[in-house]
Amino acid sequence: MFLLINTLRARAFGQQPGSIVEANIRNLYFEILFAATLGAIITYNALFVVRLGASTALVGILSAAPALVVALTSIPSARYLERKIHRKAWMINSLLFMRLGYLVVVALPLFVPLNVAAVLLVLWLIILNVPNAFFTNGFNAMLADLIPAQRRAFVFSRRAIIWSLAIVVALTFAGRWLDTASFPMNYQVLYLVGVIIAMGSQFFLMRLQVPDAVVVARPVTKLVVPPIKLSRPMINILVNSFVYQLGLQLSGPLFVIYYTGTLKVTDGMISLNTAAGTLGVVFGLILWEAVLRKRSYTWVLRAATLGTWMFPFTLAFSHNFTLIIVANFVVNLLHPAVDLSTLNVMLNLSKPEERNVNMSYYTTVVNISMFIGPLAAVPLSIWIGIPGVMLIAAILRICGGVLFQINRVPETTN
Repeated sequence: MFLLINTLRARAFGQQPGSIVEANIRNLYFEILFAATLGAIITYNALFVVRLGASTALVGILSAAPALVVALTSIPSARYLERKIHRKAWMINSLLFMRLGYLVVVALPLFVPLNVAAVLLVLWLIILNVPNAFFTNGFNAMLADLIPAQRRAFVFSRRAIIWSLAIVVALTFAGRWLDTASFPMNYQVLYLVGVIIAMGSQFFLMRLQVPDAVVVARPVTKLVVPPIKLSRPMINILVNSFVYQLGLQLSGPLFVIYYTGTLKVTDGMISLNTAAGTLGVVFGLILWEAVLRKRSYTWVLRAATLGTWMFPFTLAFSHNFTLIIVANFVVNLLHPAVDLSTLNVMLNLSKPEERNVNMSYYTTVVNISMFIGPLAAVPLSIWIGIPGVMLIAAILRICGGVLFQINRVPETTN
């Protein structure tokens, strides 16, 4: 928490930024601070639909279908943005629509029976992923234009730390609120507060000074726009990431089901587990930021992907929720290394005019794994049980880590 306070104080209060770059960095720090509250609250989406009476299959759909939507819309939306000079408005308005869309989540239990609300809520949350595709790819590409390459690791790390610490605070209060207030009003108030606070993020995003984008001129036939030819390093990272991400996503929809159904854990304890994982991310970011001063992004990527199997492996053999919380903290020391390194490697491998589309290919691959994993998880859990699925997830994570060792990705293109 001291790191969060010092970072913000150093960047903002009473000080005028010395350049456009410094002003943008300051706005990015404040933006993510306000975004974190809603970010924390939407981690309760699956738990909310479970409390509304959703079946295991419906929870699986909630985990899988949004990923399919993003996978189908990611590349087309990136190609659309590629032809726009002023992309900032498209991205920010898409994000605004998605955030305001959570007001529907607040209203649903007021107008329909709870069991019907569960189905409608899942459908609406799937729809909200359409504008998300416009924002995510464009924003990641835009960050490369706003932040010099030599400062990206530091700024990305600090943003992630601010996000994580703010989420820990939000989850702490949210968990207590959910356990003390009556259902479903407790969730409705939570989402309403999240949307209101997220408007602060919209304010600071609007203050970003974004240069006009480079519009790529490509030959267009009447029917189709020819796709970008991916380089071998890009293909390598996409293949490796798909296998590794499949191991992450296979276990995803089963956590809440396992905690509530098998272990009979309260919403407050689930919040504590989520907060512990988020705190692990904070310490992980600090740890790997130090490592990256001596090692390359690709070295960190190869090292970290070999260790995340430990969490699903622990769940496969333990009913001790305290041990599960500890394992969740430990594995989240590694996740930031993978995320931070992957993003920077992707940006370094892409020419400026191709970043948007290359990021869309990565987003598509990740979201295909996010679709396949949860969709397979539910029937597999019926067949071999949740512990068995956790073991398969652990094996897939190990296989992905091994692929990064043998199917290596260079730091930059020649």
